[in-house]
Amino acid sequence: MSRYPLGEIARRFGLTLRGDGETSVDGVCTLSPGRPGGLAYLGDAAHRDLLAGTRAEAVILTADQADDCPCAALIAERPRLAFARIAALFEPPGPGPGTAPGAAIAPDAEVDPGAAIGERAVVAAGARVGPGCVLEAGCVIGRDAVVGADTRVGANAVIGDRVRLGERVRIEPGAIVGARGFGLEPDEQGVWQPIPQLGTVIVGDDVEIGAGCTIDRGAIEDTVLEQGVKLDNQVHIAHNCRVGAHTVIAGCTGIAGSTSIGRHCLIGGGVGIGDHVTVADRVIITGGTQVPADIVEPGVYSSTLKAMPAGEWRKRLALLRKLDRIEKRLRQLERGAGGD
Repeated sequence: MSRYPLGEIARRFGLTLRGDGETSVDGVCTLSPGRPGGLAYLGDAAHRDLLAGTRAEAVILTADQADDCPCAALIAERPRLAFARIAALFEPPGPGPGTAPGAAIAPDAEVDPGAAIGERAVVAAGARVGPGCVLEAGCVIGRDAVVGADTRVGANAVIGDRVRLGERVRIEPGAIVGARGFGLEPDEQGVWQPIPQLGTVIVGDDVEIGAGCTIDRGAIEDTVLEQGVKLDNQVHIAHNCRVGAHTVIAGCTGIAGSTSIGRHCLIGGGVGIGDHVTVADRVIITGGTQVPADIVEPGVYSSTLKAMPAGEWRKRLALLRKLDRIEKRLRQLERGAGGD
């Protein structure tokens, strides 16, 4: 078990320590109840009353909260951000380099000696796997795909042909990057004919792709996820989309084809974005919102109604259906009033 003295943590992450620098922590914990040897954080002032009873060895908090802390305090302007960075010290180490006996690697694939290849992993012809990569059990790296240095591909994930993953990418189990896009055209008899999807997917450095995500390859041009994009579980991104750098997308969101999402956007869970839509930089879209048209200005956008008793919802729906008639009558009344 790794232990880190608080003095070392404070120096490494630029924090101010109140307490004994020789006191060490062996992991993280919640603020309540906390535990001896654990490091917690106070991220919300509303939880300040939990400080008095914490059993944590140390707490990360702001300077104005430090006087209430009954144990060692690490003072940070943004405690949650500091906690995230420190918690990475305690992540379990990955497997050492080497190839498991059950892995299948094509003769002309290039796998760096510093990569770790798990049981039943497949690396197809012409693929390249960089140093420090981890390919977990059962994952597939397609033909001529590129996996950048220090990238981790989760169990049973599939990286399609010619997909390019940048460095330090993290792909969770079951994700599929580079599936065929949903391109169809009806023929003279109304039978749907598939349009060949000839592009691929380009993933920038430091991207995270959650479990069960599906990212389609482009029809002609490539689907692109720029640097630092973070996708929650169960996100679908269709063909020819571009997601701008450092955008975060929560679970169960679907983005239709040829859509462009700007940089530094925050997209909530269950959002639906239509095809050929453009979303500007620094847009926040709240959960469940439907986006059928362009958003051209930064800001917060919503379109959902909160849950309510079914009977009340049916009454409101009936009223919505009458709005056109109500508007027509209102205009008639306004015209009559103006004529007087």
